[in-house]
Amino acid sequence: MRALSRGLGQALLALVVAGACGSAPSTVVTNSASASRTASSPAPKVLDDSFGFVLNKVYDNYPIPGPVGLKVRRESDPQPAFELGIENPGGIYASPDGRQAVYWSNSELRLIDIAPNAKPHTLFAVPANEGALYLAWSGDGTGIVIAVNGTAGAVAPDGPPAYTALRAVDVAGGQQREIVRVQNASVLPLSWDRQSHLITAYQASSSGARSYYVIDEAGTLIRSDAGPGLYTVEASGLGRLRSACSSRIA
Repeated sequence: MRALSRGLGQALLALVVAGACGSAPSTVVTNSASASRTASSPAPKVLDDSFGFVLNKVYDNYPIPGPVGLKVRRESDPQPAFELGIENPGGIYASPDGRQAVYWSNSELRLIDIAPNAKPHTLFAVPANEGALYLAWSGDGTGIVIAVNGTAGAVAPDGPPAYTALRAVDVAGGQQREIVRVQNASVLPLSWDRQSHLITAYQASSSGARSYYVIDEAGTLIRSDAGPGLYTVEASGLGRLRSACSSRIA
């Protein structure tokens, strides 16, 4: 089962009411397929049980059946299909196809199959003089890019880290390599397209995204600085398209 949150796969057909001014009658326009549907050919299902959700029940009083912990449920069934069976993480990051996930356990990034009785294993360990939290899966699910922050020499406790190193990890074999290192900045990865060999990331600030980066796998970095305003950036589901939106503050 692919554990993904999913939008409506089937477009909902709308009834369009067109009416002229005055006393002219309204006209209802329907799709021909909808008009011809009978009881013997019911509407297609919106929910698909090949998709599902990973739920984190943190406290006993959460309205989720079963004990505290991570659970996997199908789209159409509120009852959990199985327990994921790992310690309670701060967050879990599903792969693009929803068949695997990674989570932090202390200073280790662990990988687990989203399946009954699956056992996790360590994919990446953060060195003692560094820290890490943010990451992005590659669009094809074969790799992960991790933002690793250098703590030694940081200017202030609430200031930027001494550096952010973007490190790529192959999921299958665990091979690691550093792509680029940005000094005195907190850089968060957005996406990794292995076909085009490009990684996107942004520099975070108290007002949103300060700078936007496009980085090739050889480490060449192109930086675009944001103008005045509050910016947020995100990647598409495929990790190939990037977008930014701005809202000016008076």
